[in-house]
Amino acid sequence: MRKYAIIILLFLLCESAMSHDNKKIRINSIKITTDSTSFTDSRFNKYIIEIVLKNESLVPVSFWSMKCGWFLNFVFNRKDVYFNCNCISDIPQIVTIYKNKNVLFKGEVLSKNKIDQEFTKKIFVGFVFYDTLQFTRANYHSAIFKKDGKAKKTHTKKLNYPDTIWCKCPIEFVDIKKRSNTR
Repeated sequence: MRKYAIIILLFLLCESAMSHDNKKIRINSIKITTDSTSFTDSRFNKYIIEIVLKNESLVPVSFWSMKCGWFLNFVFNRKDVYFNCNCISDIPQIVTIYKNKNVLFKGEVLSKNKIDQEFTKKIFVGFVFYDTLQFTRANYHSAIFKKDGKAKKTHTKKLNYPDTIWCKCPIEFVDIKKRSNTR
């Protein structure tokens, strides 16, 4: 009887470790930066964004992402802030984050508003988790692209994503232009 109890206990422990409910991934930090290549024109402002995902699970976590269009796994709560798409061709890939490790995503973000420290309090970023256990390469591709090959609009909380992990950390804003002017 004791053997059976131990086997059942081990099974339950393994089952809970294999659970994929958010897999204890979180957005560890977000930084929006102006730099020497940032510009402003009459339509939008351009910034650099860095997003760090952290795996806080006891096991590696894998998810689908596009090779250069990784930003399709992230959403903003606002329509006036979006990623600058500069991919020419792209393919789905599996990204694995090992336990207690981070992965950095870096790209460009555009905004119709000027982003500053105060404005970042109004921006929320979510990571759309396309679990490799739930999505095949084909249905991941159809989840983010329309039949004509164009990306689906993914910018608001209201859309029904399979598993979105919203950032709970404040967004850090660094104005390099202002910092270099004060020296």
